[in-house]
Amino acid sequence: MARQDRRRSAVLNAIEKRAFSAFGASTSIQNYFQTQQQHAQAAHQSMSSKARLRR
Repeated sequence: MARQDRRRSAVLNAIEKRAFSAFGASTSIQNYFQTQQQHAQAAHQSMSSKARLRR
């Protein structure tokens, strides 16, 4: 019984580590795309203001 408990605990720990790792990766990906969106918005605003100045 104790052996099964240790095995079950080891499996749960492995699952938790993988879940935490996947969460960290998804957070990194989300941050990357948010940064890219911010860069695109800044570039768009810059182009829009330059176009207004030319008029």
